[in-house]
Amino acid sequence: MDCQEYLCGACVESHNSFTVLDGHTLVGKSHAQYGNTSKTSTDNKRSLPSVPTERCELHSLKLVDMYCVDHDSVGCHACFTISHKSCQGIHYIPEEVQTIPQAEQSRKIKEEMEKAIPELDGVMKQKQKDIEDNRKTKAIHIEEIKAFREEIN
Repeated sequence: MDCQEYLCGACVESHNSFTVLDGHTLVGKSHAQYGNTSKTSTDNKRSLPSVPTERCELHSLKLVDMYCVDHDSVGCHACFTISHKSCQGIHYIPEEVQTIPQAEQSRKIKEEMEKAIPELDGVMKQKQKDIEDNRKTKAIHIEEIKAFREEIN
């Protein structure tokens, strides 16, 4: 409810894995309005529509329901009829979502992220060490310049 988004099962798992999103209220699709939450009374009156309603940027009356693998873009049927005639990798999103083995894909993404975290930590530590080394070198050079200036004077 806080993100005002519809999520599949795999995305709910991903959403729950971020500690910054711990306070968000997740409800099943049968719940149309906020329940008793800590939101203000005006927020409690908001509700999600019964179906996803993301509209096409070019054709505002059409829903985004197509995906082009060739161009890594989404749009409505009209966009794809006009702009993606020659593309081979066009998918109807509602059908594609049903065929994706989401649990396996989610597991692979999680493994890749877990592998990347130690590497990024190492890079971050090295950069912090480099910054500290640069500060020390700068301080040493400033002292040398001051001493040289005193010697010249």
